[in-house]
Amino acid sequence: MSSRSTSQMNFLPIYYFFQIIPTNIMGRENMKKLGENKW
Repeated sequence: MSSRSTSQMNFLPIYYFFQIIPTNIMGRENMKKLGENKW
């Protein structure tokens, strides 16, 4: 159980990292595209 919980603790930050960072990058690119379209 202990080893399983530690592996989960290590997995969660990686999961959030890979889910949040790409969305932020995509969001920035989308914002740039929207800005170009607006102006």
